[in-house]
Amino acid sequence: MNALKQPRDGIWRWLLSSTWLLGVMLGGVGVFVFLQVQAWSERNEFARLDDLATRQLDLYVAALESELLRHADLPSLMSVNPDVDVLLAQAGSPSMSVRERASRALANVAVRAGTREIYVIDRADTVLAASDWYAPYSLYGNTLSGISCAAVRSGRARGFLFNPKTAAPEYYFVHAVGVSVAEPGVPEACLVVKISLSPMESTWVDFSFRPDSEKIMVLDEHDVVILSSVPRWRYRTTTVFQAGRSDNRGNKAPNYPTDVTPLQITDALQIGRGAQLVSLPGPDEEAPAQFIAHSRLLASTGWQVVLLSNPEEVRANMRAVQLATAAVLAFCALLALYLHHRRKAMRQLLVARNALQRAHDQLEVTVANRTQELRDTNRELLHEMHERQQAEAELLQAKKMAMLGQMSAKISHEISQPLTALRALATNSRAFLAQEKWSRVDANLGDIADIAARMSNITRQLKVFSGRTKKVATPYRSTPLDQAMQGARHLLQERFEREGATLSLPEHECHALGDAGQLEQVFVNLFANALDALRQATRKHIEVTVEQPPGSPRVVVRVSDSGPGIPAEMQAHLFEPFYTSKPTGEGLGLGLVICASIVREHGGQLRAESSPAGAEFIFDLERAVEGQSGGAVNV
Repeated sequence: MNALKQPRDGIWRWLLSSTWLLGVMLGGVGVFVFLQVQAWSERNEFARLDDLATRQLDLYVAALESELLRHADLPSLMSVNPDVDVLLAQAGSPSMSVRERASRALANVAVRAGTREIYVIDRADTVLAASDWYAPYSLYGNTLSGISCAAVRSGRARGFLFNPKTAAPEYYFVHAVGVSVAEPGVPEACLVVKISLSPMESTWVDFSFRPDSEKIMVLDEHDVVILSSVPRWRYRTTTVFQAGRSDNRGNKAPNYPTDVTPLQITDALQIGRGAQLVSLPGPDEEAPAQFIAHSRLLASTGWQVVLLSNPEEVRANMRAVQLATAAVLAFCALLALYLHHRRKAMRQLLVARNALQRAHDQLEVTVANRTQELRDTNRELLHEMHERQQAEAELLQAKKMAMLGQMSAKISHEISQPLTALRALATNSRAFLAQEKWSRVDANLGDIADIAARMSNITRQLKVFSGRTKKVATPYRSTPLDQAMQGARHLLQERFEREGATLSLPEHECHALGDAGQLEQVFVNLFANALDALRQATRKHIEVTVEQPPGSPRVVVRVSDSGPGIPAEMQAHLFEPFYTSKPTGEGLGLGLVICASIVREHGGQLRAESSPAGAEFIFDLERAVEGQSGGAVNV
């Protein structure tokens, strides 16, 4: 038994040891695969960044080289300009007019070419002509510093130049013209074209404003940073990027604005394809930041263009899996919170729905009770309106009777005169019949017919005026307003003559939908009130105007007088019943109330306006054409 047990225990120990070994091997393989995937991902990301940086660097180099080369031949082209050629021919002692013409030519070319400055200097570096000759800061007539014409012995020269006045980086092109007899090899004069590199550098600064964006720097043949998207790096020196391989390194260094100090670059590491992983000082005073540097030599100038890319995107992509896991966990947590809050919200919604239903039921009961109260109140108001309409009708009839009483003398005068005339004409006709004067008899009969028609018109107007207003729902018909005005004037003709007042009526025909008798009564009341207001006036005139705006469905009637106007304390009470300014016994204070009621029944509104020139009553009616019916309804 012990012999059998010992081999079995050895097998279990071996199995346990092999499982542990398998776990170690699986763990090791997992770590190895993870490291290999991580390394592959890093290489892939760096290769992608390298391709992108290479294309971007090509664009920067092409743009910089294009900016420089498009002005390289401008000095030689300017030497054949007629005005400049005359100046070069007299370079020893040119006249002032020749220098001014050459300067104007240079200014014209500078504007069209987009250069900063163009100069013509002699071998002593004195500016003979300048494109900015008109500016107060121009070097016209002075010595051009930083550029030596005598040093240009090969015919052409170019180089970087720092402008101490504007603090701007510039580049110049020099073209030598002629050879001095006194000094062999020294040109007689030179044409200098200066361009500013500030716009391009400002564009780089704008592009690199974000901390994670790419940075750009340009080193000259002396390993000095002359252009940079980070101002702190400008005019610093470094040999990390091997910018000093140009053949022009032995040339004299330009005058930099400050003392050149080393650019602190640490941890320079080659990562393949000519790229380097470097640490540079940040744009401000913060700690150094890491960049991936790609450089390119600018063959025409010997400059080195360096593009610095941010490697943070590579590291960010490598952390994508971890971030994705965190995002999934966050999503699950948010989903659980959402389900919990949704369940809670559903419970609250159910409680709110029940409360809303109870409030709705209670509201229905309240609305039903309030509706019944409103119906009862409405019936009471209708009853009161009916009683008020009956009272207004009685007051209207009383006013008519009162006015008929006031007009009794006029009626008697109007009737007695025609009757006397009828008696005289009848007596004369009998005498003419006996004498067989038939023509005179016929003339008398015509006069008798006219007098009878006049008396019939008087009785008809009195009948219309004194008739009670009918409360029948009949539509109004087209009514000529001029006839209603003439009827009112005829009724008040004796009073107009007695008081010496004049009345002006519209000469054109105008029609409105309404009742002729009621409208005539409105004009009678308005004319009578106007005559009362004109008793003490020196000029007694009443004028009626009718306005018919084109396209408007209403006509506006204005009745104005030349009286003293309406006192301010009376304007608020004009349309109140039994309010009158007349002495006791002369008026009931119902005229304007009746007029306002009639106009309101016709769908209009009567209002009054007052001024030092007199009072004016205005009301509007529905417009109609002759023969039209319908519209407003007479009730």
